[in-house]
Amino acid sequence: MNWSYSIGTAWCGKTNMAVGLGLEAIKRGYRVSYITMGDLIHTLKTRDITRKSQTRIKTIKESQLVIIDNLMITSMDLQM
Repeated sequence: MNWSYSIGTAWCGKTNMAVGLGLEAIKRGYRVSYITMGDLIHTLKTRDITRKSQTRIKTIKESQLVIIDNLMITSMDLQM
């Protein structure tokens, strides 16, 4: 498993870069999932309760590339 991340100030283009990489991966035949960290946390918390979360987790597990956006924003939200 390979990991990559980008760090930068707000509005510097990290999300646009991640989406561009995801689209290029799709063009090359990879299975890609995109989710924000807030949505991922919610999905993990509700995976035993809702079918929607169960389906989302299954999709993420089957993906060859998972893009998780807004890592630091969620971290700051949890601290406040």
